[in-house]
Amino acid sequence: MKKPTLEQWLAKVRAGDVRAALACGNFVVVEAAARKVEEERLPVAAELVEAFSVRPDPGCRARLAIARALLALEEWDDRVFALGIATHEPSGFDDPSANLRGACAIAYANLHRSDAANACAALLADASPVARLDAARALGACAGTTALLRYKVLIGDSDQDVTAAAIDSLLATGRAEATPFLVELLAVRDVRSELIGLALGGARLAIPEIIGWCKELLALQRQRVGYLAVALTRSAAGDTYLRSIVADGGRLDAEAAKKALATFD
Repeated sequence: MKKPTLEQWLAKVRAGDVRAALACGNFVVVEAAARKVEEERLPVAAELVEAFSVRPDPGCRARLAIARALLALEEWDDRVFALGIATHEPSGFDDPSANLRGACAIAYANLHRSDAANACAALLADASPVARLDAARALGACAGTTALLRYKVLIGDSDQDVTAAAIDSLLATGRAEATPFLVELLAVRDVRSELIGLALGGARLAIPEIIGWCKELLALQRQRVGYLAVALTRSAAGDTYLRSIVADGGRLDAEAAKKALATFD
């Protein structure tokens, strides 16, 4: 019997015949089938696990789709997630397997594995900022990670998105405990303080402190980040302050404050 062509396989996937597609051994078809499972929550966890061994799989595309589909089904399997978080398949200067490691870290956290904090902590030191970003995000859903997240916020990261994710995750572990710690770091007025200001503003926390911090920033910082952080608080005090800058501030400050006020228009 003649084997189905790639287009015929993809047509099968679109029609919902994902079991056969997952077993076909073609990474393009397996990826498409796994995405279909994720979108429609199709109960084929065992087939997904078996398909994780598909090779070749350039860029880990099929394995990444399988990991995400299993997470959507809330199904854990060491043969996917424990193996996936340890997968390193660099390609030249890039490491597409970092996406797989990150997706598995999120699965560890969201599926409430007892070793989730340790797995995500190890990934927080990954060479790839993609993996570190997912690890920082995942730690916000893990128990007992406050000290680790505080340390990560203190030392920062070469990638600002990772630092921002660590700040958000720290707030997720407990706003009451995290807020005073973060407010203290505002005083440094560096890039990290800008990320903290935006995070606290977006969470509508420490509003007086955010306004006071904005006032003390250098002009360029104020215009680039400070006014936006105040606007994110969506508070009466923040609105009054920004409108006063629009009315009485210098041209650049007034323009920046006006733009910040328009954030929620």
